[in-house]
Amino acid sequence: MNESTSLLKLISLAEQYLEENECAPGDEPDHIRDARQAIEITKGMLRNDNLVPATVLVSIASSVTSVFTEGNVIAQVVDWDTHQTNDQPPVLPHFFRDLMLHGFTDRQFTFDDQNTMLNLSYVCNDSRTASEPVVVRGAITPAQLKAVSQATNGLIIASQVGLPTPSEQLQGEDNWPASEVDSVFTSIEGFKRDAYVIASDMHTVELPTIDLDIDDVIQQILAVSEWDQAAEWARLRALK
Repeated sequence: MNESTSLLKLISLAEQYLEENECAPGDEPDHIRDARQAIEITKGMLRNDNLVPATVLVSIASSVTSVFTEGNVIAQVVDWDTHQTNDQPPVLPHFFRDLMLHGFTDRQFTFDDQNTMLNLSYVCNDSRTASEPVVVRGAITPAQLKAVSQATNGLIIASQVGLPTPSEQLQGEDNWPASEVDSVFTSIEGFKRDAYVIASDMHTVELPTIDLDIDDVIQQILAVSEWDQAAEWARLRALK
């Protein structure tokens, strides 16, 4: 069975699924309309001969999540309501990226190949700056971003949670580190409460640059009751 035939069969299965969950006209909920939109987008891709390994996504409102597979084509059923209730967006196969980004802009979701970009920065009292972007494994969730923002307002001692310290780039310069004017804290822009950043803004398909998982980073940060500033001053001075 070729890809076109497989995809047509999957579209048929998806349409059958919707018929079994059909609602009265005018009472059709968002998840049913979303599913119909996904099917129409998929049909358009088929007509344009733009097939990809997985293109049919159907959303439901029950607790059941299932996958239809035919050849190398996959139709995944996503339970949007449960994920939204748990504040944990669904993790989709990355093959769905084009379909989801073009057809479901009002939904939150992540993909299985996504990681998280953390933009670390430091500003001295005398305006010298240093920055270092890092990519950690996994996609930060809205719940994690909310929790870490409330806990830190974007300020951490990076070395105490395994992250690099941008201010070390100033090593060797005059008057560094100087406790009288400087700080041991590193700023993470996306973690500031007034940054107006959502979790998906921090997602990237770039490969990890350090050997850390976002879950571990968040867990370590939230476990800190008080940052050890004295220990960090001692560590930085030892670098001179």
